[in-house]
Amino acid sequence: MIEGINTSTAPSGGSFDLYTGLGQVTIKKVNPTSEEFEAITGYARNINYNTIGENNLMPVRILVHNEDAGFQLIDFLLGNTPVVSSTGKTQYISTKGNFTYGASEDAITSNPNMSWFGEIARPAFVGEENIISFFKQGLGIDKDTEFLNEIINKAQYNPASIYSGNADSLNFLANIFTQNQMSVIVPFGVKETVNSEGQNRNYQQVVTKGNCFFHMSSMNYAKKTYQKMLARQIEAGYPIKLATTVDFEVYTPEAPKVGPTLGSVDVTPSSVGQDFSNIPF
Repeated sequence: MIEGINTSTAPSGGSFDLYTGLGQVTIKKVNPTSEEFEAITGYARNINYNTIGENNLMPVRILVHNEDAGFQLIDFLLGNTPVVSSTGKTQYISTKGNFTYGASEDAITSNPNMSWFGEIARPAFVGEENIISFFKQGLGIDKDTEFLNEIINKAQYNPASIYSGNADSLNFLANIFTQNQMSVIVPFGVKETVNSEGQNRNYQQVVTKGNCFFHMSSMNYAKKTYQKMLARQIEAGYPIKLATTVDFEVYTPEAPKVGPTLGSVDVTPSSVGQDFSNIPF
Protein backbone atom coordinates (compact mmCIF):
# COMPACT_ATOMS: atom_id res chain seq x y z
CA MET A 1 0.00 0.00 0.00
CA ILE A 2 1.06 3.59 -0.50
CA GLU A 3 2.30 5.08 2.72
CA GLY A 4 5.22 7.06 4.05
CA ILE A 5 7.12 7.30 7.31
CA ASN A 6 8.15 10.94 7.67
CA THR A 7 6.74 12.95 10.55
CA SER A 8 7.09 16.68 9.85
CA THR A 9 3.99 18.85 10.16
CA ALA A 10 5.55 21.44 7.89
CA PRO A 11 8.75 21.41 5.86
CA SER A 12 11.79 22.82 7.62
CA GLY A 13 13.63 25.50 5.70
CA GLY A 14 10.82 26.08 3.20
CA SER A 15 7.29 27.41 3.24
CA PHE A 16 4.65 25.96 5.53
CA ASP A 17 2.76 24.58 2.57
CA LEU A 18 2.51 20.82 2.28
CA TYR A 19 2.98 19.14 -1.09
CA THR A 20 1.80 16.10 -3.00
CA GLY A 21 3.05 14.49 -6.18
CA LEU A 22 6.34 13.66 -7.84
CA GLY A 23 9.09 16.11 -6.97
CA GLN A 24 12.87 16.24 -7.25
CA VAL A 25 15.06 16.17 -4.15
CA THR A 26 18.78 16.52 -3.60
CA ILE A 27 20.45 14.28 -1.01
CA LYS A 28 22.22 16.12 1.80
CA LYS A 29 23.20 13.43 4.33
CA VAL A 30 22.40 9.88 5.38
CA ASN A 31 21.84 9.43 9.12
CA PRO A 32 22.74 12.98 10.17
CA THR A 33 23.38 13.67 13.83
CA SER A 34 21.32 16.37 15.54
CA GLU A 35 24.30 18.72 15.14
CA GLU A 36 24.70 17.92 11.43
CA PHE A 37 20.96 18.37 10.87
CA GLU A 38 21.05 21.85 12.40
CA ALA A 39 24.22 22.81 10.49
CA ILE A 40 22.64 21.80 7.17
CA THR A 41 19.08 23.04 7.68
CA GLY A 42 19.46 25.85 10.20
CA TYR A 43 16.84 24.21 12.41
CA ALA A 44 17.37 22.38 15.70
CA ARG A 45 15.93 18.87 15.93
CA ASN A 46 16.71 15.93 18.17
CA ILE A 47 17.59 13.07 15.83
CA ASN A 48 17.66 9.60 17.37
CA TYR A 49 18.29 6.17 15.94
CA ASN A 50 16.42 3.95 18.36
CA THR A 51 15.01 0.70 17.03
CA ILE A 52 11.29 0.63 16.27
CA GLY A 53 8.69 -2.01 17.08
CA GLU A 54 8.92 -5.59 18.22
CA ASN A 55 11.02 -6.47 15.17
CA ASN A 56 13.69 -3.95 16.24
CA LEU A 57 13.79 -2.15 12.91
CA MET A 58 16.50 0.48 12.63
CA PRO A 59 15.64 3.84 11.00
CA VAL A 60 17.90 4.85 8.12
CA ARG A 61 17.25 8.58 7.71
CA ILE A 62 18.09 10.37 4.49
CA LEU A 63 18.03 14.17 4.69
CA VAL A 64 16.87 15.61 1.36
CA HIS A 65 15.89 19.03 0.05
CA ASN A 66 13.23 20.18 -2.40
CA GLU A 67 13.15 23.80 -3.57
CA ASP A 68 9.48 24.15 -2.65
CA ALA A 69 8.94 21.70 0.22
CA GLY A 70 12.25 22.47 1.96
CA PHE A 71 14.17 19.88 3.96
CA GLN A 72 12.69 16.45 4.66
CA LEU A 73 13.92 13.37 6.49
CA ILE A 74 13.01 10.25 4.53
CA ASP A 75 12.90 7.36 6.98
CA PHE A 76 13.59 3.86 5.75
CA LEU A 77 13.43 0.92 8.17
CA LEU A 78 16.13 -1.76 8.11
CA GLY A 79 16.08 -5.10 9.91
CA ASN A 80 18.92 -7.44 10.84
CA THR A 81 17.26 -10.65 9.65
CA PRO A 82 16.44 -12.04 6.17
CA VAL A 83 13.05 -11.38 4.60
CA VAL A 84 10.76 -14.41 4.64
CA SER A 85 7.27 -14.20 3.12
CA SER A 86 4.08 -15.55 4.69
CA THR A 87 4.41 -18.56 2.36
CA GLY A 88 7.90 -19.33 3.59
CA LYS A 89 9.83 -18.00 0.59
CA THR A 90 13.06 -16.11 1.16
CA GLN A 91 13.85 -12.81 -0.54
CA TYR A 92 17.25 -12.78 -2.27
CA ILE A 93 19.43 -9.98 -3.60
CA SER A 94 21.62 -10.51 -6.66
CA THR A 95 25.02 -9.10 -7.51
CA LYS A 96 23.14 -6.66 -9.77
CA GLY A 97 21.13 -5.35 -6.83
CA ASN A 98 17.90 -6.99 -8.00
CA PHE A 99 15.45 -8.64 -5.60
CA THR A 100 13.19 -11.67 -5.87
CA TYR A 101 11.54 -14.35 -3.73
CA GLY A 102 12.24 -18.05 -4.02
CA ALA A 103 11.65 -21.31 -2.18
CA SER A 104 15.40 -21.93 -2.47
CA GLU A 105 18.45 -20.62 -4.32
CA ASP A 106 18.18 -23.55 -6.71
CA ALA A 107 14.57 -22.70 -7.51
CA ILE A 108 15.79 -19.33 -8.78
CA THR A 109 18.98 -20.37 -10.56
CA SER A 110 17.27 -23.26 -12.35
CA ASN A 111 14.40 -21.08 -13.63
CA PRO A 112 15.09 -19.97 -17.24
CA ASN A 113 12.79 -16.97 -16.78
CA MET A 114 15.04 -15.55 -14.07
CA SER A 115 18.00 -14.60 -16.26
CA TRP A 116 17.28 -10.90 -15.59
CA PHE A 117 17.94 -11.41 -11.89
CA GLY A 118 21.65 -12.14 -12.11
CA GLU A 119 23.82 -14.17 -9.75
CA ILE A 120 22.45 -14.68 -6.24
CA ALA A 121 24.50 -12.82 -3.64
CA ARG A 122 22.66 -13.73 -0.40
CA PRO A 123 19.29 -13.46 1.36
CA ALA A 124 18.12 -9.84 1.59
CA PHE A 125 17.69 -8.03 4.91
CA VAL A 126 14.30 -6.67 5.96
CA GLY A 127 13.86 -3.23 4.34
CA GLU A 128 17.03 -3.50 2.26
CA GLU A 129 15.18 -3.49 -1.06
CA ASN A 130 13.74 0.00 -0.51
CA ILE A 131 17.13 1.47 0.41
CA ILE A 132 18.98 -0.14 -2.50
CA SER A 133 16.22 0.86 -4.92
CA PHE A 134 16.33 4.49 -3.78
CA PHE A 135 19.98 4.80 -4.76
CA LYS A 136 19.99 2.42 -7.72
CA GLN A 137 16.96 3.95 -9.42
CA GLY A 138 17.96 7.47 -8.47
CA LEU A 139 21.37 6.98 -10.08
CA GLY A 140 19.81 5.41 -13.16
CA ILE A 141 22.00 2.33 -12.92
CA ASP A 142 21.96 0.19 -16.05
CA LYS A 143 20.17 -3.13 -15.60
CA ASP A 144 23.31 -5.11 -16.42
CA THR A 145 25.59 -3.29 -13.95
CA GLU A 146 26.85 -5.40 -11.04
CA PHE A 147 25.56 -2.74 -8.66
CA LEU A 148 25.81 -4.67 -5.40
CA ASN A 149 29.33 -5.82 -6.17
CA GLU A 150 30.31 -2.26 -7.08
CA ILE A 151 29.14 -0.74 -3.80
CA ILE A 152 30.66 -3.59 -1.80
CA ASN A 153 34.04 -3.11 -3.49
CA LYS A 154 34.06 0.69 -3.58
CA ALA A 155 32.09 1.61 -0.47
CA GLN A 156 32.26 -1.51 1.73
CA TYR A 157 28.47 -1.72 1.67
CA ASN A 158 27.17 -4.06 4.37
CA PRO A 159 23.58 -3.89 5.67
CA ALA A 160 24.62 -5.37 9.02
CA SER A 161 27.07 -2.50 9.45
CA ILE A 162 24.38 0.03 8.52
CA TYR A 163 22.02 -1.58 11.04
CA SER A 164 24.74 -1.08 13.67
CA GLY A 165 24.87 2.63 12.88
CA ASN A 166 27.62 2.96 10.25
CA ALA A 167 26.12 4.73 7.22
CA ASP A 168 29.44 5.49 5.47
CA SER A 169 28.61 3.31 2.46
CA LEU A 170 25.30 5.10 1.90
CA ASN A 171 26.95 8.50 2.30
CA PHE A 172 29.42 7.36 -0.36
CA LEU A 173 26.44 6.97 -2.70
CA ALA A 174 24.93 10.26 -1.51
CA ASN A 175 28.19 12.01 -2.41
CA ILE A 176 27.92 10.70 -5.97
CA PHE A 177 24.68 12.66 -6.30
CA THR A 178 26.34 15.78 -4.89
CA GLN A 179 29.47 15.52 -7.03
CA ASN A 180 27.42 15.08 -10.19
CA GLN A 181 24.69 17.63 -9.28
CA MET A 182 22.04 14.93 -9.41
CA SER A 183 18.63 14.72 -7.81
CA VAL A 184 16.07 11.94 -7.29
CA ILE A 185 12.38 11.98 -8.17
CA VAL A 186 10.26 10.87 -5.19
CA PRO A 187 6.50 10.92 -4.49
CA PHE A 188 5.36 13.40 -1.85
CA GLY A 189 2.19 12.81 0.12
CA VAL A 190 0.30 14.16 3.10
CA LYS A 191 -0.83 12.07 6.06
CA GLU A 192 -4.24 13.37 7.08
CA THR A 193 -5.10 12.92 10.77
CA VAL A 194 -7.44 14.38 13.38
CA ASN A 195 -6.23 14.93 16.96
CA SER A 196 -8.16 14.24 20.17
CA GLU A 197 -9.67 17.72 20.02
CA GLY A 198 -11.09 17.16 16.56
CA GLN A 199 -8.53 19.39 14.84
CA ASN A 200 -6.94 18.45 11.52
CA ARG A 201 -3.29 17.55 11.91
CA ASN A 202 -1.57 16.88 8.60
CA TYR A 203 1.98 15.67 8.05
CA GLN A 204 4.33 15.91 5.09
CA GLN A 205 5.60 12.49 4.05
CA VAL A 206 7.51 10.81 1.24
CA VAL A 207 6.55 7.40 -0.12
CA THR A 208 9.31 4.94 0.73
CA LYS A 209 8.48 1.96 -1.46
CA GLY A 210 11.22 0.81 -3.82
CA ASN A 211 9.28 1.12 -7.07
CA CYS A 212 8.52 4.81 -6.42
CA PHE A 213 11.97 6.34 -7.05
CA PHE A 214 13.17 7.61 -10.41
CA HIS A 215 16.17 9.18 -12.11
CA MET A 216 15.93 12.96 -12.45
CA SER A 217 15.70 12.87 -16.26
CA SER A 218 12.74 10.46 -16.32
CA MET A 219 9.82 12.60 -15.09
CA ASN A 220 7.43 11.56 -17.86
CA TYR A 221 8.20 7.91 -17.23
CA ALA A 222 7.86 8.47 -13.48
CA LYS A 223 4.42 10.06 -13.85
CA LYS A 224 3.11 7.27 -16.05
CA THR A 225 4.50 4.59 -13.74
CA TYR A 226 3.19 6.21 -10.56
CA GLN A 227 -0.25 6.75 -12.10
CA LYS A 228 -0.47 3.07 -13.06
CA MET A 229 0.71 1.95 -9.64
CA LEU A 230 -1.93 4.02 -7.86
CA ALA A 231 -4.61 2.74 -10.21
CA ARG A 232 -3.59 -0.88 -9.56
CA GLN A 233 -3.84 -0.36 -5.81
CA ILE A 234 -7.31 1.11 -6.11
CA GLU A 235 -8.46 -1.73 -8.37
CA ALA A 236 -7.04 -4.31 -5.95
CA GLY A 237 -8.84 -2.70 -3.01
CA TYR A 238 -5.68 -1.69 -1.15
CA PRO A 239 -5.91 1.56 0.80
CA ILE A 240 -3.87 4.58 -0.25
CA LYS A 241 -3.01 6.00 3.15
CA LEU A 242 -1.63 9.31 1.90
CA ALA A 243 -3.23 12.18 0.03
CA THR A 244 -1.09 12.05 -3.10
CA THR A 245 -1.18 13.23 -6.68
CA VAL A 246 0.91 12.60 -9.76
CA ASP A 247 1.75 16.22 -10.54
CA PHE A 248 3.75 18.12 -7.89
CA GLU A 249 1.43 20.66 -6.30
CA VAL A 250 0.48 22.39 -3.06
CA TYR A 251 -1.72 20.16 -0.93
CA THR A 252 -5.32 21.15 -0.36
CA PRO A 253 -7.82 19.05 1.64
CA GLU A 254 -10.17 19.05 -1.34
CA ALA A 255 -7.54 17.60 -3.69
CA PRO A 256 -8.14 14.09 -5.03
CA LYS A 257 -6.20 11.27 -3.43
CA VAL A 258 -4.91 10.36 -6.89
CA GLY A 259 -3.67 12.93 -9.37
CA PRO A 260 -5.03 13.92 -12.77
CA THR A 261 -5.25 11.32 -15.49
CA LEU A 262 -2.27 11.63 -17.76
CA GLY A 263 -2.61 12.11 -21.46
CA SER A 264 -0.26 10.72 -24.05
CA VAL A 265 3.30 11.04 -22.75
CA ASP A 266 6.67 9.64 -23.70
CA VAL A 267 7.21 6.80 -21.24
CA THR A 268 10.58 5.65 -22.56
CA PRO A 269 13.22 6.17 -19.87
CA SER A 270 16.28 8.15 -20.90
CA SER A 271 19.57 6.34 -21.21
CA VAL A 272 20.89 7.22 -17.78
CA GLY A 273 23.24 4.38 -16.87
CA GLN A 274 25.91 5.48 -14.41
CA ASP A 275 29.47 4.29 -15.03
CA PHE A 276 31.01 3.77 -11.59
CA SER A 277 34.53 3.57 -13.01
CA ASN A 278 34.46 7.35 -13.58
CA ILE A 279 33.15 8.28 -10.16
CA PRO A 280 35.73 9.98 -7.93
CA PHE A 281 35.87 8.77 -4.34
